[in-house]
Amino acid sequence: MRLFGLILAVLAILTASVDTRAAAPNLETVAGFDLRLSKWEERLDQIDIRLAGRQRIPPATIDAYRGKAVEMESQALKAAKGSSVNLSEIEAQLTSLGPAPKKGEPEEPLALQQTRERLSETLARIEAQVKRSELVAVRASQLFDHLGERRRREIESELSQRYPSPLIPSVAITGLTHLVHAFGEIVATPVVYLTEELDPDAWAAAAPMLGLLIVTLVVVVWWVRSWLSRHWGRDHTVTDPGSGRMLLAQLVVVFADGALLSALVMIPVWVLRRDGLIVDQSADILEAAAEMTVRFLMIRAVLRATLAPENSQWRVGDISEDSARATYWRTVMLAVIFHIILFLAAALTRLDVSHELSATFTLAVTVLLSFNILALLRPAYWRHGATEPSSEADVATEQDASTASGALKLGRFLLRLIALSAPIAAAAGYTQLAQALILRTIDIAIVIGLVYLVRAFLREVSSLALEPDGRVNSVARRLFSVGQDGLERALFWILLALDLILIVLAAGLVGIMLGVSPHVLLQLVGRTLQGFSVGGVTISPGSIVAGIAVFIALMLATRFLQRVLSQRVLPRTQLDVGVRHSIAAATGYVGITVAAIVAVAMVGLDLSNLAIIAGALSVGIGFGLQAIVNNFAAGLIILAERPIKVGDWIKIGANQGTVKRINVRSTEIETFQRQSVIVPNADVISTALINYTHKDRFIRIEIPVGVAYGSDTEQVRDLLLEVGQAHPNVASYPPPMAVFLAFGASSLDFELRVYLSNVDHYIIVWSDLHFAIDAAFREHGIEIPFPQQDVHLRDIDRLTKDRDGGGGTA
Repeated sequence: MRLFGLILAVLAILTASVDTRAAAPNLETVAGFDLRLSKWEERLDQIDIRLAGRQRIPPATIDAYRGKAVEMESQALKAAKGSSVNLSEIEAQLTSLGPAPKKGEPEEPLALQQTRERLSETLARIEAQVKRSELVAVRASQLFDHLGERRRREIESELSQRYPSPLIPSVAITGLTHLVHAFGEIVATPVVYLTEELDPDAWAAAAPMLGLLIVTLVVVVWWVRSWLSRHWGRDHTVTDPGSGRMLLAQLVVVFADGALLSALVMIPVWVLRRDGLIVDQSADILEAAAEMTVRFLMIRAVLRATLAPENSQWRVGDISEDSARATYWRTVMLAVIFHIILFLAAALTRLDVSHELSATFTLAVTVLLSFNILALLRPAYWRHGATEPSSEADVATEQDASTASGALKLGRFLLRLIALSAPIAAAAGYTQLAQALILRTIDIAIVIGLVYLVRAFLREVSSLALEPDGRVNSVARRLFSVGQDGLERALFWILLALDLILIVLAAGLVGIMLGVSPHVLLQLVGRTLQGFSVGGVTISPGSIVAGIAVFIALMLATRFLQRVLSQRVLPRTQLDVGVRHSIAAATGYVGITVAAIVAVAMVGLDLSNLAIIAGALSVGIGFGLQAIVNNFAAGLIILAERPIKVGDWIKIGANQGTVKRINVRSTEIETFQRQSVIVPNADVISTALINYTHKDRFIRIEIPVGVAYGSDTEQVRDLLLEVGQAHPNVASYPPPMAVFLAFGASSLDFELRVYLSNVDHYIIVWSDLHFAIDAAFREHGIEIPFPQQDVHLRDIDRLTKDRDGGGGTA
């Protein structure tokens, strides 16, 4: 009952969400909406005025305006949709009042006139609101596109801006001089803070608690890391850890060397900033240093977890020992240099930086980073181990790896191209372009690497779930209520969905790294999910995803309901197997129909358009799909009329066996040789068939037997009746019958007829009766003759004389 109540509640909620109608608005509500429209229009006018007289707009301002534009567009479209619903309701109310009286006709009552005037006035105002809302949405969309185009032009202008080349000696000398001065200011910042900005009283008051906090953090982090490493970390004595143990050890390394050490760095900095012990430029520099340290610690932890340079048996993937160690240390070195450069760049942005300093610093950075990237991309660092495939699964894995190696080669080629292009751009004076190439490329590479590692982690978890004898496998099969094959299919679709989610998240992170504001990115996603119009049809990815999710959820609920009916409810009733199968099948068809209707309603498709399409396709269905439709209709007839049912013993044509399954298109028959025969439902309906168990499982067996001429016929009858009555599976009513059929050509023909209450015993009883009849006849000396035939030769006497005479002559 809980299940039925839950399904009804879900259907009620979905139906309410699909067809939601508000009460007819009054004039006060209409006036409030007019005020909202006026505010939106005023805001758009203000933004247009602010943008009109400005040559350059900061990126943050553009992102803020784009966010407001998307928000106003979304609200205006929702308002227009809601007003359209109200509009149709008021039109229906006016229609119910009927047409207004014409000239010469009696006037309608005063109350009716006032109602008609009020509804007409409200109708006119709502029509105006719908138009104004649509206009606001169009203006907001145009503003969003205009700001995006303006931002793109500004980025192109920044990247194409050329500074003095740092290869010019004077520029290089000036840049180095400014760089030394800038480094001096960065180093002097803590000194200035300690000598001028430090508050001794505040530090004296906070020092005991701060010291206790740091000591506590160090002790806790050290103890937790030690405990995790001892119990769940990598054990050097283990030579062949399982996939589950390896996965757990990798998580321990990431958590212990990454998350715990990052907390040890960030918590004291957060406390210092919160309590005001460090402020202004000193706080900014300290936070930048802490942020870069945390990023480096996390990258290093992930590298240690996957490459395992000190323990090859705990390494992920087939990478040689030398390649793993060289890749690890080279990547760590690159990460150190990269984050030091990021820290210096963050610190320099707080100072007045000259063009010469920017160009010189960018050239030095790009050369240093490009050298390390090119060194990391050496083929020697990307060699795989020398293991040979030992099974078909290993061969398939190797094929997947070879497929992925093509993408890896392409990525290495692009990285080499960028690593060579960035220093050239910096040397030519394109400072912003060089910084974007080298820094953004490294950030994107980090994101792609993290996505790849997360995907590999999910694959490891799925491999654990697929191990037939594993604990995770048994838990997963109980959770999904499926077998091993069903679990594999479920995990395939789950992993596919997770891959799509990872791709979307990676695309979002890359967009943020390329300068897109997270707020604008979320607004873009929301705008995309709201849909777009193509040829008068609104396509909404959000509605499509929701429709697919609802369809899958209802299908799972239907399968669960079918399973409960088939395994728990129906077996406890007095219904036979065929009726139970029909009820379960009908439940599935109803569930599929309901799921399809609700999903279509969630997507927002117009069913009238689908009816038109169905009508246009009816001719094609009538000719090309006639057989399929015929079989489908025949399947429904079989389920309703039930000439056969699951478990029946039938014979159709040359095929004889038990009905195992009745599908929409065909019926599956299992022969006594354990062969499956798929018979179209149309043949079942149109062809004469024998159903041995249509009404009941009662059946008669006829055993013909012949005895030699001269046998005692009454004794034969008595022996046959005795054999039939002696078998335990033969029914007592109707009683066995022995029939004298005919005087045959070579025997006296009898037939033993017995009845069975269960057709399943047919073959066994048939064989037992044959054995018993043969034994009884042998015991009483009754002969079962061979077929006999008399041959008569014409003129036998003449032939004899000729033979004798011929013998005398000779």
